[in-house]
Amino acid sequence: MSKSELDVEQNTSTNRVRLHRQRRRLRGDVDTLLSTSLTEKKLLKRAAKRLKYGGVTEFVMDCCKQEAEKVGITLENIASETPRQ
Repeated sequence: MSKSELDVEQNTSTNRVRLHRQRRRLRGDVDTLLSTSLTEKKLLKRAAKRLKYGGVTEFVMDCCKQEAEKVGITLENIASETPRQ
């Protein structure tokens, strides 16, 4: 493939992902609303640490508690799903 073909393919893929996320956001899918970039994750970690939360999950759940409870997400559910290392 030539460089221009690769660019077109990458742009098409990027647009497809963007549109998919946009549709999910409009439908109100929680996992899309909670997805974050690497920079956002670093900021969340820093904020959670400064506010003396046990972790990012607790911080996010505290901030989004009402919305999370509406769809049945609780810290207990997350803790039971998260594998311990």
